[in-house]
Amino acid sequence: MPVRRVPKNYLTVTGAFSSKKNGRMHSFESLLERDYMLLLEFDPEVESFEEQPVKIPLTGKGRSAKKYVPDVLVKYHNKPAELTEVKPSQDLKRNADKYSAKFEQAAQFAKDQEWVFTKATEHEIRGPYLQNLKFLREYRNILPAEQDVARVIEALQLADGELSVDALLQQLGGDDSGILHWAPVVWFMLINGQLAAVLDEPLSMQSMLYLPEQA
Repeated sequence: MPVRRVPKNYLTVTGAFSSKKNGRMHSFESLLERDYMLLLEFDPEVESFEEQPVKIPLTGKGRSAKKYVPDVLVKYHNKPAELTEVKPSQDLKRNADKYSAKFEQAAQFAKDQEWVFTKATEHEIRGPYLQNLKFLREYRNILPAEQDVARVIEALQLADGELSVDALLQQLGGDDSGILHWAPVVWFMLINGQLAAVLDEPLSMQSMLYLPEQA
């Protein structure tokens, strides 16, 4: 559980992120932290994550009474955990001297735990993949009928395992009412891993969809 409560801050946006992976709400201290948590939530390599995870004593130059709390601890299935500080790149650049000592001690603390200390900025977090997740997450829990899921899979199988979004929807039900019915089913299957697509590019009606075993 978090070792520090996120206070209300009138300079940045704070709030709570609901994680199905962890089965609880997570506090975030900025919109960049929230976006990072969204990436972690849908990363199949991530086992779990925790905000405000540990207090690291800062020693030297009068720092013995202070402690540093990194933003997120990320636990992976098949590689060492990462203790991560989430900050805008301009902040890291502008305050490099200010952060240097505590980041060095955080790196040593992480090494002692057999973790890795990392920094995540908007360059690693924000891009087409994040935007696709923000769109698809709205369809994560719609629970389509089993026969609808089976029909989508059948349509792809008949097309040798790949179709564009537009082509798939046209096959399933090409008029407006048909697309309104089938599009949520397709997005649900994509965000839940029953379909695959290249999500590092902006998702569109021309995006190709695949069966997972053929992706």
